[in-house]
Amino acid sequence: MIVVEIDIPGRAMPWHRPHDFKGRRLTSEANRIAIGALKELATRHMAGRRPVAGAVRLEVVCVYAIPAGWNAKQRAAALDARAWHTARPDWDNLGKLISDALNGIVYKDDCQIADGRVAKRYGQPERTMIRVTQIGDIYG
Repeated sequence: MIVVEIDIPGRAMPWHRPHDFKGRRLTSEANRIAIGALKELATRHMAGRRPVAGAVRLEVVCVYAIPAGWNAKQRAAALDARAWHTARPDWDNLGKLISDALNGIVYKDDCQIADGRVAKRYGQPERTMIRVTQIGDIYG
């Protein structure tokens, strides 16, 4: 059962490691803003429903702009999903920001993610597509 599908316009935001400052770990301002915006969006998409219990699948597809210098053959490959985005940011940092932001809203805790996938590809327009599916219940 699909719990929520969210399509976020714009370039995907990866998780940045917190900085240590005088013995405290500080999350970057960009991460705080991105997480806050995603939490708000997820809350709207959940429309008052409670976070799900049990196992969930998290699927994330980050779509990046096709490089301007690519020729027609490369552009066609990108649009047909035959050319993958292999530059930074790392896939795990993209997934971490999203999985953390959905905590307590879509699912109770991101430890419930039993199956996850983050794909990076080229296309138009730049966006991040998120799907959370309930795949099981710990109580059967």
